[in-house]
Amino acid sequence: MNPNNLIRDQKTPYFVFLFVISLFYGLGSIYPYQIETDVAFQLKSLQQLLNGGSNLFNALVIPNPNDLSVDIQRWIAWWPPGILFVFFPFIVLGLPLGAAVKLTTFILFIAGGWGWLKVAELIEVKWLTKILLSITLPIYAIGYATTSVASGIGAGDILPFAYMPWMFLLTLRMTTFAGWQHESLSIKGLKLSSFGLLLGLVYWMKYSAFPVAIALVCYTIVGLVFEHKETKAIQKLMLAAVFLVSFAIPFILLTALNQSLLGVSTAVDQYLTADFLEQSPNPLLIGLSSLGLSFFQSTDWIQHFIFFNQGFAALPASVDLFERNLLFQASGIPGTFLAIYLLAKFRKSAGKAFSLMLLTTLIPIAALFYLSLKVGYNFLGGDLPRYSCIFIVLAQILAIDAFLSANTWQDSTSQKQSFVLAIVNILAALLLFATPNLWSITNFTKNIVIDRVDTKYVSTNNWLYVPTLSKHNVKAVINEIEGLVKSPNDVVILNIPYHPNSVGAWLEIKSRCMLLNNPFFSAIAGSRNPEQIKISQALRVVFVCSKDVCDSQQKSTDLLNRFPQAKQWFEAKSNPETEVSIWYADLKV
Repeated sequence: MNPNNLIRDQKTPYFVFLFVISLFYGLGSIYPYQIETDVAFQLKSLQQLLNGGSNLFNALVIPNPNDLSVDIQRWIAWWPPGILFVFFPFIVLGLPLGAAVKLTTFILFIAGGWGWLKVAELIEVKWLTKILLSITLPIYAIGYATTSVASGIGAGDILPFAYMPWMFLLTLRMTTFAGWQHESLSIKGLKLSSFGLLLGLVYWMKYSAFPVAIALVCYTIVGLVFEHKETKAIQKLMLAAVFLVSFAIPFILLTALNQSLLGVSTAVDQYLTADFLEQSPNPLLIGLSSLGLSFFQSTDWIQHFIFFNQGFAALPASVDLFERNLLFQASGIPGTFLAIYLLAKFRKSAGKAFSLMLLTTLIPIAALFYLSLKVGYNFLGGDLPRYSCIFIVLAQILAIDAFLSANTWQDSTSQKQSFVLAIVNILAALLLFATPNLWSITNFTKNIVIDRVDTKYVSTNNWLYVPTLSKHNVKAVINEIEGLVKSPNDVVILNIPYHPNSVGAWLEIKSRCMLLNNPFFSAIAGSRNPEQIKISQALRVVFVCSKDVCDSQQKSTDLLNRFPQAKQWFEAKSNPETEVSIWYADLKV
């Protein structure tokens, strides 16, 4: 074979990946970038830091819910600060916020996808497996809402997605212990301590990714103890201790920061005190479904079919929310058994890759299972695709390779058994691979591309898409809101029902601002929204309220009862391009 052709074939998966992810990002640029939920809170803190409104990284300066006249500064413990360091460079260079975040996520996604292709190369899977992986990996950029980054970003999972495959690579390379017999104990300790710090830094990126790092630590310790035979037992203990201490340092530092600046040790502590509705997850169902729901973001299409689909084959309206929840929690069970079947097939030809996959799949899912029971929120349900995208890819690689193996179809001499196995393989391909990926592509094409082609949208200097304020001209709405603010002491109150986009709207507002009906804002503020908002100084309140709320009876409750200091409310002139009603009043002490 021509060496040039061999090199080309080895590089083909990387070129395919770059083409597909660039295509998705290009199509996602039909509208400005959208920033929501978790990342929006943290980017607001970065805005305040760069504008001089805050003096602490990863902290928010917000009106005190108990006295709107004064501000409080609150450290954010909900989400670790690592992602801000990644977004900081392009923002500080002066790029519009939307462009800076989109460019950053594009680079991060390439880093993550490239890393997973390197993992596939290292464990020597088939060439066609790598091609299929290069096509399906970019679908993470357009899939589940809080994982997708091609047209908008909602959560910080893109950072561990970019980082963790390289940690997988390092783990696989480190545990070969190649050449260690020629190195001194201090050099070995330096290597392990550096690797431990790199794994520990995962805690600064995403709390939900930390169990994956723990799994990689366990794998490394086992390899050190049982496979590295050239080192004496006492030296192994010393190396393991150095490795574990290094791994623990970032965790200890961030825990100390959370405790000193907010009084909570971990995000779990804050979760337990937050105003969240309990979902009462069924332990057996979510445990059995988790693997099947996470494969190729299967949760996405299953959740849509059960909860939101009103078209063909939709569930009858008589099926209530509780029953739909139970159905959803059980819906991943067939996929779980099909995934286990394919992974068991790979076991025959696998070595370390299978053991690593087993450990890094079971430990994170077990951790999320425990947290679901502890806080009463189903982490293994609808949120699983974004939590699992940093570790389940290895299982997906092995499953694809097992499916493509000729042995998969020729396990039995019995014609009847071969027929049954063929049916199982077809079901696995359709349920685990084809359906979720095709659904994500179809959904992205319709909602992000086709529905927006002929619609004009005017954004602000931030280059952001904020549909909760306006579906056509957010700049006009922002100008109207800011035009009503007469003093630096005035407050803009966003009363948009809890929705990811409500926080994105906050990024556009320069004045002092607080969010109503947002549990994360209440948790960060350390106080639930009071029934009556108090002031110690006169100020103006600009009340920005979703039309579906303000056109209902709730308007009088929100405007009159919560602000007894207001003698009269005035409604801003009606703007046909806005999705909100804007009211204002001058509050007197």
